[in-house]
Amino acid sequence: MRAQPFLDMLDLDEEAVWGILDLATSIRAQPREHAAALQGKILYGAFELGSKRTQLSFSKAAALVGCGCVCERWDESVFQRGEALHDTRHIDAIADLLVLHLKDHEQLRRVAQASPVPAINAGCVKFDPMQALADAFSLLTYFGAIGGQRLLYVGMAGNVFSSVASLLTDLGVHVVALCPARHRGGIDPRVQAKLARTNRFDFLDELTPHSVAAEIRKADIVYVDTSVDGDRAEQAPLRDSESADGFCLTAAVYGASEAVIMSRTPIQSASGVEPSLFNHPNSIILAQAANRAYVQAAALVAAVRWSRDERIDYAK
Repeated sequence: MRAQPFLDMLDLDEEAVWGILDLATSIRAQPREHAAALQGKILYGAFELGSKRTQLSFSKAAALVGCGCVCERWDESVFQRGEALHDTRHIDAIADLLVLHLKDHEQLRRVAQASPVPAINAGCVKFDPMQALADAFSLLTYFGAIGGQRLLYVGMAGNVFSSVASLLTDLGVHVVALCPARHRGGIDPRVQAKLARTNRFDFLDELTPHSVAAEIRKADIVYVDTSVDGDRAEQAPLRDSESADGFCLTAAVYGASEAVIMSRTPIQSASGVEPSLFNHPNSIILAQAANRAYVQAAALVAAVRWSRDERIDYAK
């Protein structure tokens, strides 16, 4: 059975993560040097969730490294045309990389592990590894280094929270989570155990303007994610406590903070951030969206090279 490290990234060591971030830095700085890195390769994307932004970012990522890209709806894909799951093992006849954007993590895992080609999770109910990598890359490009910062995560404890908190604490960021609303399907027990073991994580559950303002004064970064999941708006939210949907980061709550402002979505109306802060000089929300393509391009290259058991010189 093929190892598929980009399904949740929980098994990626720090060296591998830094290698991807270094490669993304190189792709961003010297795009021509990487324009043919995956020339002749084909990415096949199957999307159950209707995020055009995710499809476009993977299409751009593929273009950055010279990879062809074909994306289809999951219900119109080769997996839904009378082909049994075990026939996934023949996907290498038509593609070199598989990108899956499915609701159910177990279904995604089964398809990926049956695949003979590298598979990347573009977002499911439990994990969003590419969002986490893009956020880490955004912090790297803004601060010049990752580690030692204090990040306040405000809103829904779901797939983005799981991936962001897990990755950033590994990289030396102290994460403080204000998450009264918890998506029952979104917190993997392995993430819970991992965060319980680190001294770089604190979980608070009082989401009020006063509590947020108090924590913002201590933070270097404030990250807002108050939706269940923008790509799964058709799903009824499953919460253990009060809703986070009504919260919005306002100028009054933000105050005179110098904290960097981040959000899981670059669409202002859905970001949980009021317009004056969305466009604030300390906001890197739009940079997060742009950086996703560079990180995904690096992940595509890394996935192909790992599948050949190559040692990667990430700077090339």
